[in-house]
Amino acid sequence: MNKFFTGLFLGLCSIQFSNAQIINTAAIDTSYGETDSKLSIHGFIDTYYNFDFNQPSNLQTPYQVSSARHNELNINLAYADFRLHGENYRASFVPAFGTYMNANYANEPQTLQNLLEANAGVLLNKERKIWLDAGVLNSPITNESPVSKDQLLYSRSIGAEFSPYFVTGARLSMPLDNEWSSSFYVLNGWQQTIALNSDKSYALQFEYRPSKQLLVDFNLFYGNAQNTNARKDFRNRTFMDCYFIYENINKTLGLSGDIYLGFQNTKDSLGIEHQGRWYNANLQGKIAIDKEQSVALRAEYFSDPDLMVAKVNTGANGFEVFGLTGSYQFKKFKNTAFKLELKSYQAKEAIFVNELSQPTKYSTQLVGNFAIWF
Repeated sequence: MNKFFTGLFLGLCSIQFSNAQIINTAAIDTSYGETDSKLSIHGFIDTYYNFDFNQPSNLQTPYQVSSARHNELNINLAYADFRLHGENYRASFVPAFGTYMNANYANEPQTLQNLLEANAGVLLNKERKIWLDAGVLNSPITNESPVSKDQLLYSRSIGAEFSPYFVTGARLSMPLDNEWSSSFYVLNGWQQTIALNSDKSYALQFEYRPSKQLLVDFNLFYGNAQNTNARKDFRNRTFMDCYFIYENINKTLGLSGDIYLGFQNTKDSLGIEHQGRWYNANLQGKIAIDKEQSVALRAEYFSDPDLMVAKVNTGANGFEVFGLTGSYQFKKFKNTAFKLELKSYQAKEAIFVNELSQPTKYSTQLVGNFAIWF
């Protein structure tokens, strides 16, 4: 009899169900069953050395989150990129590390500080190609991103450092025709993983791609920027951004430019309400010397007279700066790049601090990097 029950038990345990599987709730299921999706895995490592001629005592170049550590050999950004592509769904998971992550995610909760991107999406309408994605998303704003291999130069403009590199929320995207597409975002706020108040922020993007060589984007952001745990006078923020990126067919010439304008309601020291503003413009160009070498140049202007997004530690009344950056790039092997840059800023007021710990209008940096990706 015991052998009968033993055999019956073993027989029941060996039965296979084709459409369902019982999951033990005490363990994480890692089988995921059958799938028709494709998983792609990529990686990127960006090492750098930055010498700030002002030689900041805290070894941190001010007003930068990218490649900002002074006189150090370090990693700006290293990530593993996992992407899942199904017929009706998609997902991305990009854990990342480096000094960029430390600087740009410093105010985020610890469990979210190392997510460059993490989102899941579902295809709502196959015929019209309407997608809904939610999670930590790449920001649609400005012509620059944290990933240096995708930039004409290595470093980022100062205006880009004061705009979102990531957003958190939901995105509804769809093509309008063969050249135009649109995306609508509902967000937790202005570059933050968790909400700082009870209101939601919104963003709208229109993208124009007349060819594989040219991209033009227009973005609009609106939201309540009030931090309930800090300053309570920062409220409605409106931001408009337009940029283009062009690269010719043989990749010997690249051009990019961006302009943006932001407004925000706030109060001055006397409690009087007014509307602050900030704006940015940059123009970049890259030209190839030969198959392995290229040079690039960027001119930029950023102004935040009401200190809406910039925080000045020298007592200056506003933030207005002009910058010029020259770059040399060498690509000997596939999926690698070496870049060397000299960047210089001149401000209207003394917003920087020199090597003698005195306020100054000038800042100069020499930056070199080596990046590899797969």
